[in-house]
Amino acid sequence: MSPKKTFYQTTRSIVYYTLLVCTILGAVYILPKSLSSIFKPSDKSFVFNDSRSFAFFLDEKKSSLTQIRKTGSILNVQTLNLPTDLARYPADKRTSLFITLVLSHAVTSNEIILNQRKKLIQFIHDRDHSKYISPQRQNWFETLAKTYKQPEASPEQLLEYVDIIPVSMTIAQAITESGWGTSRFAQQGNALYGQHLPTNSSGKYITSLYGDVKVAAFDSLYQCTQNYIRNLNTSKAYAQLRNIRKMIRDQGRVPDGHALAAGLLHYSEIGEDYIRDIRFLIGKYELSGLEGVTLNKESPPLVVRFDRKSSLPPTAALQDMQDMQEEKTSLAQQNSKKQVEINNTASETL
Repeated sequence: MSPKKTFYQTTRSIVYYTLLVCTILGAVYILPKSLSSIFKPSDKSFVFNDSRSFAFFLDEKKSSLTQIRKTGSILNVQTLNLPTDLARYPADKRTSLFITLVLSHAVTSNEIILNQRKKLIQFIHDRDHSKYISPQRQNWFETLAKTYKQPEASPEQLLEYVDIIPVSMTIAQAITESGWGTSRFAQQGNALYGQHLPTNSSGKYITSLYGDVKVAAFDSLYQCTQNYIRNLNTSKAYAQLRNIRKMIRDQGRVPDGHALAAGLLHYSEIGEDYIRDIRFLIGKYELSGLEGVTLNKESPPLVVRFDRKSSLPPTAALQDMQDMQEEKTSLAQQNSKKQVEINNTASETL
């Protein structure tokens, strides 16, 4: 064999093995440390295949439920849909993941409301101290009043409507109304809170098994959560809830889910039993301990979507169970005298 040919083969072998070693080292040391980049088409938008990959991402970002309880801080994650494998995900992990998903949207919505409330309190203070109220601020107040369906309210009266819904109660209702995010309404329409579509509304909806009930559908979990909170803050059916909240505020305390649950008498046709169920969930999963959680201001809002094509559909048995539950719910709702009232425009945001 000629020296020239030997040199060529030797060089080729060196290059080949060098590339092989670099590939192995990259897989061992680099890939696990930056696994989230697989799901990150941009700095603020993420796509995940299933519950497990999203849970791994939360761990990597130090925003799992366990870490949230320790730090009192959560990422601002705006989720466009739910993972389709929630029903097959191990129960303990599904519990933590679902609570984290709802918590992020509840905290985000409440912080918007708290900012509105702070501005409204300042508005009242400035007016009472004869400070100049500009046309812009007056217009802001009037717009806020219309948003909360109280166009004739005074600033003091409006303050009763512009207030938070405790995250513990929000999470507990999402659990019971959506079956931990596994119901057909939740999976197909981001309907976490069992809100009905108002009569004569042109909003999105999903029909029950026999088509006799229309459940409002939403473009994201964030939009759904905002609509749910707006419903509790504006509907006449929940005047008692707002009165309880005002009484707590007048005592210098922060509203909590266990107390405000007493105002949910008309949310479900089972009445007092529903209130007991919500309070049970708040206690069982220690949801009151999440009341003080705040958004992580160091991280930008993250938009999350779960890939529907890559996940297997629910099993036939699970689908049968969901259909039976929907039929039961549908029959019960036919006899209900009072249903949940929601805003006519489901896409409206605070």
